[in-house]
Amino acid sequence: MTDRHARAISPMNGPIRFTRRSLLLAHSGLLAGLFFAPNCRGSDPLDTPYKQILLNKAETFVNKLMKFSDDHPAFWIKNRYYDARLWLIYREEGDRLERAGYHEAAIRAYELSVGFKPDEPITYANLGQARANLGLFIPAIRDYSRAIHLDHDYAVAYARRGLAYSSLDRYDRAIEDFSDAIKRNPTDANTHYNRAIAYTKINRDEQAIADFDEAIGENPRFEAAYLNRGMAHARLGRHRRALGDYEAALRLKPDDARAHEAAAQAYAVVGEPDRALIEANEAVQIAPDDIYAYGTRAVIAMILERPRQAIADFNEVVRLAPESADPYYNRALAFAAAGEVEKAIADYTKAIELARDHWRALSNRGILFAKSGRHQDAIRDFNASLAIRPDDPIDLANRAHSLAASGRYIQAIEDFNTILKKRPDDSDSLINRGDLYMLIGKNVEAAADYSAAIGLSPDNAVAIDRKACASFLIDPASAYQNARAYLVIKHWRDPRSQAMVLVAALSARQMNDEAKAAAILQEAVVNCDPAVWPYPIIRYLARDLDAKALIESAGSNARQTEARAVVGLDETFEGNAQDALEQLRWVNQYGDPRSPMKRIVETEEKILSERRGSRSTRD
Repeated sequence: MTDRHARAISPMNGPIRFTRRSLLLAHSGLLAGLFFAPNCRGSDPLDTPYKQILLNKAETFVNKLMKFSDDHPAFWIKNRYYDARLWLIYREEGDRLERAGYHEAAIRAYELSVGFKPDEPITYANLGQARANLGLFIPAIRDYSRAIHLDHDYAVAYARRGLAYSSLDRYDRAIEDFSDAIKRNPTDANTHYNRAIAYTKINRDEQAIADFDEAIGENPRFEAAYLNRGMAHARLGRHRRALGDYEAALRLKPDDARAHEAAAQAYAVVGEPDRALIEANEAVQIAPDDIYAYGTRAVIAMILERPRQAIADFNEVVRLAPESADPYYNRALAFAAAGEVEKAIADYTKAIELARDHWRALSNRGILFAKSGRHQDAIRDFNASLAIRPDDPIDLANRAHSLAASGRYIQAIEDFNTILKKRPDDSDSLINRGDLYMLIGKNVEAAADYSAAIGLSPDNAVAIDRKACASFLIDPASAYQNARAYLVIKHWRDPRSQAMVLVAALSARQMNDEAKAAAILQEAVVNCDPAVWPYPIIRYLARDLDAKALIESAGSNARQTEARAVVGLDETFEGNAQDALEQLRWVNQYGDPRSPMKRIVETEEKILSERRGSRSTRD
């Protein structure tokens, strides 16, 4: 065995010793070569000049120690001191790399540091931060937890672990850590701010505001805290207070596009759209590639009823985010507001292609299809939207209308049944179902639905109008009472008032109460507008106009239907069956199918025909 080997393993010579040159070169190699090993992902984290500087420093250190002989005490003292300080050297190098943005190289340095000194909490906390900066939040949480295990009062480790949990959307755990950090360092504005942000993520805005208050109290120039506190106030409906915070944020940072966007939205809500537009313009000028700035300005334009301007801004949003569904959806809203239905449908279609579960786009496209008379296409869209959001009352109601327009009344009624099972107090659905019952001749069921709607709102003029019509053939007293009630609510000059006069007069005649009929007709002649249809019908019933003159004055088919229906009913009450049938049959054969009078006449003609048939048989 050579002398060199004997010296290396002999316990009498102290710790294991290498040759002076090999030891020094090993340390210099660790310093200079550690961060450039082949297994480092990507290119070298440091540029060539920095690498050379590191090598030069290592060589200088070697040259200094080479002045001493192998056996010189200074060499071994220096060597031992150097070994003991390696953990700090690696950590400091990790800190420098981390500050320079070389997170992977920093991680390797910190890992070597904890290898030399595994009980140092700061190193674990810094290692966790380097991992977090690479998006490695779960390993980062483990590092922060190790730091906390080593030092239970390490506020920074709690705060950083809270941020890692927030990045994983685990806000309850994040809040716990931020709270532990605040207990140990109650004056840290950043931790109060971070806990506030976590509160906002779980809709606890009041608690968030309290933390924003603390952050601002510790740091009155904390611009982000003012901005986010304003947003929390806005979510709680306190838009004036929100504006105060946005203005404070903008005083501290006038070029904050987000603050201008938020201020624009708040001004729009409090009814100052012109001021809102000024703020939105500022946001666009500051951030010309910010889709939210354009989107905010577009929304303001929609509020100002300037859909063309909104379309121009939504064009920019589409340009900046062509693979996102919402820009097309929002532009479709603007196209629809501008009356460009086909372009709106095309944008809704694109939004659906990009996001198959975009139920709003499906629902709105269905509405446009329905307005265009394309009810089968509308029904398909409502079906698709309901597959995503079953029992949605708006989609069910819209589908019911398209089904009814397609003549599928029973299915339409079923949709309203579904709505009313969950929302029995939905007066609109009650009225709509009543209308469908009327279409299929179920006047009793229709009247019951209208009555339920009136029970929910006694001044619901639409329901009162409908009940008067539904009750005309089954309960003339109720028809008269509801028609009179409508006139009390809406008075004589409302567009439907003259129709209600006709219902009341004809119902009174059904009850053989000519005095009531005459009284309401005379009131109508005095109070109603003579230039509005069906004033001539009122004059006919008041015996100021004969049947021939009435029919000649009617003009359109819709008015002819109403005029002939009233003449036919009047002749029925007078006992002139032949003349009555002549008018009623004309209405059934040629009348406007959309007219409610046509449905009344169908029933009355059937009854009258059956009576005449019975007389013929007896004769």
